[in-house]
Amino acid sequence: MHHAYSDTEKDPHSPHFIKDVWGLTMKTKNIYLDYLNYKKEPEPAFRDRYPTWKALDRISDLWVTRIAFGVATSLFMSPSPPYWWLYLLLPIHFFMGPIHGAIVNWCGHTIRVANSTTKIIARTPYPWTS
Repeated sequence: MHHAYSDTEKDPHSPHFIKDVWGLTMKTKNIYLDYLNYKKEPEPAFRDRYPTWKALDRISDLWVTRIAFGVATSLFMSPSPPYWWLYLLLPIHFFMGPIHGAIVNWCGHTIRVANSTTKIIARTPYPWTS
């Protein structure tokens, strides 16, 4: 949906209709939860174009699963860091999905050169892509 409706009001996380990065992240989370919990159905153009695994979706959305993956990641990485303070970076690792999403979607749409070929408001930080 994001790329099909880029920078329109139907874009689930366009910074042109949301005032800050936190709002963008929360709107994206709320849309995700609406689809996950079947409170909202995708538009007909997007239905049946992806597999649906209800059991896997249910299991992967549990906090127990998230914590288990965090513990497993921490245990896997535990012999690696040469300095104790590198363990303080683990929370950044755990939240990399939302952090990356915010950076890509906020900065990618608000910085530098507009894409003139598609008439989209989105901007790219690379001048050679305009």
